[in-house]
Amino acid sequence: MNSDKKSKVTKKESKSRSASASINNELTSNKDGKKKNNKVTNNSNVNQKQLSDYFNIKGSNKNKLDKDVSLFPEFPIDQPVSIYSWNVAGLRAILKKDNFKEFLTKENPDILCLNETKIDDDLILKNNFDQILGKDYLAYFNCCKIKKGYSGTAIFTRYKPIQVSYGIGIQKHDGEGRVINMEFKDFYLIATYIPNAGEGLKRLSYRVDEWDKDFQNYLNKLKLTKHVVWIGDTNVCHKEIDIANPKGNLKSAGFTIEERTSFDNFLNSGYIDTWRKRNEDVVKYSYWSMMGNAREKNKGWRLDYTIVDEEGNNYVKESEILTEYKGSDHCPIKIVWQKNK
Repeated sequence: MNSDKKSKVTKKESKSRSASASINNELTSNKDGKKKNNKVTNNSNVNQKQLSDYFNIKGSNKNKLDKDVSLFPEFPIDQPVSIYSWNVAGLRAILKKDNFKEFLTKENPDILCLNETKIDDDLILKNNFDQILGKDYLAYFNCCKIKKGYSGTAIFTRYKPIQVSYGIGIQKHDGEGRVINMEFKDFYLIATYIPNAGEGLKRLSYRVDEWDKDFQNYLNKLKLTKHVVWIGDTNVCHKEIDIANPKGNLKSAGFTIEERTSFDNFLNSGYIDTWRKRNEDVVKYSYWSMMGNAREKNKGWRLDYTIVDEEGNNYVKESEILTEYKGSDHCPIKIVWQKNK
């Protein structure tokens, strides 16, 4: 899909997008957004009634299909908008914990991007996952198509997008549900879960030589028409300050010279790491291993970033890493965007 082309969101399109919010179509086929009839066994241990009670979810799946995008407000240009991202290490897992509800209650996000959701298309409607933030949010999901319970991204938004697209338009990259592009008037919001180089660095060449190059080309094309806000788990620590044990991780996925050089090249082409720009000498992490009490010892990695184009950085009023929230091996990150004062 050409994300540069503007289009109005009609009622018919809104029903199609809501019904197919988990993106049952591949980019190379089924482009009309109709849901494929692929039944998948639900292996979730999450009890739907318990989830509904816990998050005060009302109504049925029909409400999702009938949600009218036109009833939602447009993205404001004269007030601050909070945009969050959180690698939840499995949506079903984090919904079983109080941490996520605490986060929603305290932060009350305008837009929430989730990555590593680990859910499949059929589970969204069965478990009312589109309703976990309530009726005031539109929900969009991009689930992995080639492996069940793997990868995946989602965006919940109070503001209606101009259009939403999934993937970067290259078939070899788009099967794992790693990208959602939500277009607003002044910028593209790109929610991502970037591929890891993998155990034994088996995907290092793919990550650096294929994914990074194609993804950068994708964002560079978007940047020609609007600002770009790229947010999510990048699976790379840029500098030694971004990792607790740099010397011991030189051959670890996420901190190899190849990955860091690739990230350097990206930033040097006209993008800003918003948190580091505001916190040049601060040590703060967004990921900790679940082993060895890493979080308690603060032996972490900064893997989650908000990256914007250089001019767009002028409209980022805040950029934060919210280490106080638990529930995953990552913590949330946040920016506040305001175009006009």
